[in-house]
Amino acid sequence: MSEKLQSAFIDLLDRFILYFPQLLAGLALLIFGWFLAWLVKRMVMRLAIILKLEYILARSRWKVAFQKADVRFGFYNFLGNVFSFIVFLIFLDFAFITWNLKILSDFLGQIISIFPRLLTAAATFGLGWIAARWAANGLLRTLRAGNISYASAIAHYARVMLLVLAAAISMVELNIAREIVLIGFAATYITLCTIAVVLSIMVGKRMINNPEQVNKQESAENEEVK
Repeated sequence: MSEKLQSAFIDLLDRFILYFPQLLAGLALLIFGWFLAWLVKRMVMRLAIILKLEYILARSRWKVAFQKADVRFGFYNFLGNVFSFIVFLIFLDFAFITWNLKILSDFLGQIISIFPRLLTAAATFGLGWIAARWAANGLLRTLRAGNISYASAIAHYARVMLLVLAAAISMVELNIAREIVLIGFAATYITLCTIAVVLSIMVGKRMINNPEQVNKQESAENEEVK
């Protein structure tokens, strides 16, 4: 019995000795990944400060909040933590591969593959939000310059539709409800057509009811152009 226990112990020890280099390699990957994640976090925070993201965010409805230094630091710290977490997960996956933990490695690889889509979807929606705001503000100025009734409502509705379209595209990036994109494009097209028809009717009525004022306004605009 003792010989069997001794043989089993020796066999276990041999396996551990053979596995020990892999264990050290995986631990080295984790340590290096932790250090690189910390470095990436610092770089992302520094890059955010260099790009002056607070000036972009200060133009939003959270202007008052982002004027506080602790809020800006918290936001930049959050961005840094996101990127550092992704880097650490990548090296953790490398460590699982080194340790021959295939099940954990495959599961972690599926989680890591989600992050690029999340970042792309967030960037798409962010750009769509900015574009929608700029477009709505430009449309509002144009409508007010033409003394169009319900200018604010029309501009707000156009902004909402553009945001819906941006959200739909973001969901497609996440492989969620691709049909929403078609609905979004159709809704946006119908909205723009409706706005064009309404504006045409309102401008046409204005020209019929008061053509002299319209002619004076067009002459003034032509002089400004010249």
